[in-house]
Amino acid sequence: MSHPAFARSAQPAPRRRKKGLEFFYLLAAAAALVAPMLLIASKRSSLVDVGYQITRLREENVKLREEQARLRGLLAESRAPAKILDSALKQGLEPVPATNRFLVQKVRDLQREDGSGSGTMVAGVNMEP
Repeated sequence: MSHPAFARSAQPAPRRRKKGLEFFYLLAAAAALVAPMLLIASKRSSLVDVGYQITRLREENVKLREEQARLRGLLAESRAPAKILDSALKQGLEPVPATNRFLVQKVRDLQREDGSGSGTMVAGVNMEP
């Protein structure tokens, strides 16, 4: 004999036909909650990536500025007259005596006002010591 709590009812249980529709509503509600969370998480992670990129670029900027300062120092040092003279002497060049020095100056350009002409330059040479 079966227990009365487990006995079958005389009326059959009503069939629920909306199981698929209820499952769809459940999935839609879950998607509506999860989609904004995923969007916020992706935006925050991209924001963190941009932050790291900015930090990396700032560090690179500092290194490049230090290198620029070093190169400017080298350029100033290489342009110094004493450095140029020392480099020329090391390469075997000799200073020109003061009696053999002369100055070349631009006197005029042989070009007419209308733009035509030879375009050559006439120079004057000062031979005085």
